[in-house]
Amino acid sequence: MSILEDLLTKSGQQLTDYAPFWPEVTKPKSLVPIKQSVSNLTSSSWNLSFLALKDYDLLADEIAELASHSLESNIFFEPQFLQAGIHRIEDKGVMLACLFEGSPGAQTLQFMMPLVARKAGIPRHRILRSFAHHFAPLGTPLLRKYHASETAETLLRLLGDPLLEIPATMAFDQQRLNGPTVEVLKNAAENLGLEHKTALTYQRAQLCAIDSSSIDPQTYIRQSIGKKRQKEYARLLRRLSDQGTIKFETAKTSDEVLDALEGFLTLEAGGWKGRSGTALYSLKQIAAFSRQAVSTLAKSKRSEIHTMKLDDKIIASLVCFKNKGEYFTWKTAFDEDYDTYSPGVQLMLNASTNWLSQKSFTNADSLASANHKMIDHLWRERVDLGTLLIDTGKSGQIDKVADALERYDNTKALAKSMLSRLKRII
Repeated sequence: MSILEDLLTKSGQQLTDYAPFWPEVTKPKSLVPIKQSVSNLTSSSWNLSFLALKDYDLLADEIAELASHSLESNIFFEPQFLQAGIHRIEDKGVMLACLFEGSPGAQTLQFMMPLVARKAGIPRHRILRSFAHHFAPLGTPLLRKYHASETAETLLRLLGDPLLEIPATMAFDQQRLNGPTVEVLKNAAENLGLEHKTALTYQRAQLCAIDSSSIDPQTYIRQSIGKKRQKEYARLLRRLSDQGTIKFETAKTSDEVLDALEGFLTLEAGGWKGRSGTALYSLKQIAAFSRQAVSTLAKSKRSEIHTMKLDDKIIASLVCFKNKGEYFTWKTAFDEDYDTYSPGVQLMLNASTNWLSQKSFTNADSLASANHKMIDHLWRERVDLGTLLIDTGKSGQIDKVADALERYDNTKALAKSMLSRLKRII
């Protein structure tokens, strides 16, 4: 469990005062790898370096350039988001796996992924895992799309270097299983004779673009949620409008987003997450991380906040990130006093309609857990996710690792279910 998750699962946290941004940290003068493996087996020189997370600042420009040419984008591994948490989330086990091509002084970054060495599963096994967590539930590595196959094969070959003394199993967590990155990694493993296996699979809701020439957004949404639910939500909205004027607003500029974010933080802190100590506002470092991530992305028009108001009172808020036509519904909150009117659903329906109306829209990822009780009924499309395991050390243990991870996940789900039932009884 990462420090992020650990902090947010502690009960009894008290709300804190306004959490200011942390001061900038002086950049180190040079990169000193924790571990390194070099290959000259091809026409190019390759260098796989494991770098300390604190050294990310030195690589920010190179990573941003790689992200703009990656096979698949991942906003959570780009500088604007990842830098926001580096000096606030002190997980000493996190490293940056960086694969460079070229000679010293003229190297090009071809692959980057934050990862951590962990003992995981039941029984415990040492593995390398991509650093996907509670605030970044997407682990797609940044892999340059040009010559991606060669890069992937070189990466896996170097990961298997015994001189590195790293775990034999690499776990690419929270991957889009039908995406091109996973396909390239699988093919690379097969070409090298490395065993691979998929584990911890699940589906989460997503919203996909529609053909506007054959159906309009409102009709699509009505068909998606069903006639009965559509009528019920419309009835609830009419009942709510009897209490005041309902307004839906979207903050897009930096100033608008900053103001709307404070409204979100206050709203979330006033609900059950605030009472349990898991709201973003509950811990200074988490609140500061959230403010910097959202505000920095807003400067490049990559974050927006949707708000539902009753007169001037915020009753629902949705924080979103966007990247190349793709949206991510990062955090949502609503006023529990208006729970009977389903304000969170009303806001999501309004945002969905707006996105479907945009020509540049491709899809929206809910970032939700499997079988989510709210979003699964609103968005009918699904994306397959899971963990791609590759036995880079040819240990022959991949089946045992996969079974151990599945066993741990099932045990955790069972414990969560039992705790939920116990709370209802009490």
